[in-house]
This record gives sequence, C-alpha cells and structure tokens, in this order.
Amino acid sequence: MKRIKLISAVLVSALLLTSCNGLKAYLGIEQIVTDETSVDETAESEQPISTSANETYTPEAAPGESSPETAPSEPQPSVPDSLRAAAYASYLGLIEQQKDEIVLYTWMSSESGVVSDDASWMESVRDVPCALVDLTGDGLDELMVLKVHRDEESNNVIAAVMNIYTYDPAEDAPVSIFEATDLDVRGSRTGNVCYLFAKLNDGSLMMYGCYNDDGTWEDSIYIYSFDGEALTLSSSISSVEETNLDYTEITYNYYIDAAQVSEEDFNARQSEILSSVRTLLQYNFVIYEPIYSAFYSKNSNAMTYDHAYEVLSAASASHYAPLPDDQAAGLFALIQDDYLMPGGTDGRGAILVVNPDGTINYNYHDSDINTYNICHATGRLGNVRLIRDNVYAVEVVELNLEYAEGTEWVETDESGVQTTYYATDSFGIHQGDILMFYQGGVSTTSLPLTYLHWYMEPRGITVESQVPDPMPVDGFFNVLDECAFIEEEYD
Repeated sequence: MKRIKLISAVLVSALLLTSCNGLKAYLGIEQIVTDETSVDETAESEQPISTSANETYTPEAAPGESSPETAPSEPQPSVPDSLRAAAYASYLGLIEQQKDEIVLYTWMSSESGVVSDDASWMESVRDVPCALVDLTGDGLDELMVLKVHRDEESNNVIAAVMNIYTYDPAEDAPVSIFEATDLDVRGSRTGNVCYLFAKLNDGSLMMYGCYNDDGTWEDSIYIYSFDGEALTLSSSISSVEETNLDYTEITYNYYIDAAQVSEEDFNARQSEILSSVRTLLQYNFVIYEPIYSAFYSKNSNAMTYDHAYEVLSAASASHYAPLPDDQAAGLFALIQDDYLMPGGTDGRGAILVVNPDGTINYNYHDSDINTYNICHATGRLGNVRLIRDNVYAVEVVELNLEYAEGTEWVETDESGVQTTYYATDSFGIHQGDILMFYQGGVSTTSLPLTYLHWYMEPRGITVESQVPDPMPVDGFFNVLDECAFIEEEYD
C-alpha cells in the first residue's frame, strides 16, 4: 500500500488563539516587521494590554506603565527594516544556542531545592525568561535573557544569570552589555532573594534586589545607564536592616550612592525612582513595600522562550535571502504529492494542501448538531527563505476566502433536514503570515514547545522528552497564530 503523508492542524484549545492574540496586541507584533517602533515602546504607547479574560487596560491606564504625565512618548530613531531583521535574526540564533539553559530557568524551581505551599503566584512568573526592550536609545530592541547557573561540581542549579544583549552590525552578532549574577539564591536564605528589572522614563535600567545574610536585610535599587558600550551603574540607594544575635536590637541605615543619609532623604529618592518607572521588564516575586505597591498586578513584557522564538522568527524572516524560484519549487514539490493534510478532533479540523507551484487550498471546519462553521480558501506561498538546516520561513503571500467571513446560509438535504452553515475566518493561516516549515530531520530540541505540543496531542504523548529526536516528520508552524500543520503517516 502506498505510504501516505498527512499534515494536520489539531485544535488543542480555543484559548490558544485568544492568548496569542493578546500577546500580539501587547507586543504590537504586527508592527515589528513593517514599522520602526521598538517592541516595548509599541506596547507602552499604542496597544491595550489584556491581563485577564475579563479585563483590558487602555494605554492611559496600562499596567507596567507610569501615568501619561510621567511617561511621555519618546521619539524613536529611524531604524531600517533590514537592520531590525538582522538584529532579531542574531537574537534568534542566540536563544536557540542557549535554549537548554533558558528553558530550565524557573524561579524557585524544584531543582533548586526550594518548595512553596502556595504555587498559584508562581505560575505567572516562573517561565518568562526573555524580554525585548530598547535600553540603548537607538530605537532597536535589546534582548534580555534569564538562564540557569549550575554548580560546577554537583551540576545542580544554584542561581540564575541575567544577560542583556544588543546587536553589533559590524560583527553581525549579539553582544552582552549587562550581566547580573547570583539571582534566585534561596535555599540557604543567603544571597539575592528577590529581584526586579524595569525601564525608567529616561531610558535607563532599574534593578531592585533584596538580600538576607546573617541578620542583615538589605533592599537596594540600582540604576544603570548606557555609556556607548555597556550598561554601567550610575546611581544606587540602599536600606539596610541589621539585628543582633538574639534579635533584641534592630538598627536601620540608609544610603544614596554609598553615602549615608536620613530615612526621609532615602524615602524621597526611592519615591522619585519608582514614580519614573516606564516599563516593567523581568522580575521574580517581590513582596516588600513600597516595591509591592508600585508593581503589584502590573503586567510585564517578559516572554516565555516559545513566545520569544515566535516573535524573533517572524520579525527576522526578511533578513534571509529568498531562495531562487527553482529551489523554492523543489521544496514545494517535496511537500506536494503525499500531503493530504486533513486533521482535527471533536468535529474540528483544518486541511492545508500545498501544490508544486506554491498555490494552496485550505479548508477549515467545526460542527455542532445541524450547524457547521466552515472556511474555504485558496492562495499562494512564496518568499521561501532558508533560516538554518531543515528550517525555512515561508510567507503566505495571497489568501482568498471563498465565502466572506460572517456569511450564513441554510441547505436542506433529501430528507428535509436543514443544516446551517457559517463562514468563518481562516484558522491558523492569513495573508501576510509567516509559516516556519520544519523538515523531518531537524533537531527536536531546537523547536519551540508550542510546536511540539501540536505534534504530541494527537499522538497521546504527554512529555516533551518522548518526542523523537531528530523530528521524524515535516510540518508548518504559524508563529503568530501558534498553529501547526504537522505530517501524519499511515501505511
């Protein structure tokens, strides 16, 4: 019997699309490739931020920002699209190289030996090790990355390290302009207990940290400014609480730029700094006043590894030269013939057929009793770019819906049963979208977890480590809609 390949789009959850759309709205992802506004400035000045299913903040009251009076819009230097795409391509390569260390970052992870009875708040802060933000003032985002640090002898995770990278056009590579070490040391109640990073109105970087060591509790805020080569310390304030051995005496001392000051002067300077926060970036759990009040419930532009991968993939595709027509046609020829691409569960599914000339046929359906939601479309793929071995970026250059979204009609069969049809939008594919095409043979460990879950769900795989490496099948991944069309094989 002929071996038949099928690529399917299984609808894992309706929440997948709503969460992705919220991400795109927050990051302003549609603007990344087409305009010259950095991610954090777009999020701050233009897009509403959705923090829950029932609550959306307008830009005037967006979490993570100061009020309009204290957070004026910053003029953005003009950055060529080619430069931005090159920078994002370099960042993409970096996080791929460091994936093992990045995805293992989890604050208060079980691997560090720390256990908490209350895990509810951890879910929102534990897996967001990446962020994009302009800290050099050139209009081009820097990449913030949190990753684990291991003990050289035991190989146990003992801390986290924060690096901030900017793009060096001369070297066509990311370069580190900031590093913060020994974050997350909790097991012995020594070292850094809490930390937080934010961008201030003047573009500088704020780092908050609190430390507990042998009866001394120190809360400090550090301000770093870009000097043309690196983010260097420009100011600091500290509040130091000390207790004697039997805890009968407590003394408080306050410092501004290492000089001892009064509590009033310290509080005034701290209030000044906190009121000038423009964007909340990275953080773990901060419970101490007044940091708690300043940042509680505010959103952050921190991203999971997968979200960073998706943003950087989509934004950097134009950096790579399109394949010649004959090579693109060769790729499409490999895809067609054996790709029927049906799929779906629970009455839902999407079918994407790719023809050797790059044209596509798309069908989507979901159904209820006597009601069908459908979408039929034709279009064309193009601008095929080789990102790395076995990984291509393919643009949906054309997509035409057979029925306009919202069209409704009723059909009656021979038995007189009436069925209502509703025309929907195309799930998982739209004109202008970037599809990543992963050929079988690509390293599974380099792929985003969201894509792997699309492979795992219909196959009953529950643990990522059970996915074969290298990847045994081909597949498309829409990096914006987080939808995958993955090959299924039947003999």
